[in-house]
Amino acid sequence: MRVALAPSYDIGLRAGRVLLADERVEALGTLGTGVRSPDARVTKIDDLFGWDVLVSDAAIDDPRILAAIDQHVPIITPHPLREIRKASRMAPVVAAASIGSGLPAALAVLLMERFDVVESVVAAITVPAKRTRQDRSVMFPDPVGVRWCEMVPTPVSSPAGLIFAHAPYDGELTAISVRAEGFVGTHHESALDAVVDDPLFCGAIALAGAAIMLIDGPVVDRQIEVQARATDYLNACVAAGLGVASFSAA
Repeated sequence: MRVALAPSYDIGLRAGRVLLADERVEALGTLGTGVRSPDARVTKIDDLFGWDVLVSDAAIDDPRILAAIDQHVPIITPHPLREIRKASRMAPVVAAASIGSGLPAALAVLLMERFDVVESVVAAITVPAKRTRQDRSVMFPDPVGVRWCEMVPTPVSSPAGLIFAHAPYDGELTAISVRAEGFVGTHHESALDAVVDDPLFCGAIALAGAAIMLIDGPVVDRQIEVQARATDYLNACVAAGLGVASFSAA
């Protein structure tokens, strides 16, 4: 796959490193900005002609994103679909490729598949805030531990019933905790998947993983969020270095 990269922030730049770690990426073209790398696959480009996909953490109205729209090049973006659809014209998109939206949603999709009947599913993410409304407590793996969380508007379009929460945390790590409860047969059970790691590292994998999952599958010809292909997406993220811890209790 030939991947064009339009970085605006550190996550976009680090996503380029994640992509280069996959030998199946034939070329990485940096659009609008140069990226220093000894890798012969990296080149600075001025046009998207001939590139399979554009990976970018830029705003939707960034000229490089608009160029991809004009040339109908599939776009990988951390922004959820509800923001993208505000644009009047849009190329094929894999949206919500971020630790704050699509990654926890993808974890939720796979958790829910373990149950015959799902009663509740909550995705909690740590945020750099000192305090928040104390709606409920959520367990994160160490060193984050149990935190009070505030329920927030759910940024993604699916799965149905998924609730998001933000937990204030002033540490250097980012943590995601997705917990589902329900019935397996007649037994009431709960299950939890969690991620704790450096926020830039996780953010870069969440963004680049959406492109990596397309290497073994068809490049999208429509607008989706990453959790629409939850298994493929998470497999790509894990292969790129994401660590997911799973817990279950009867």
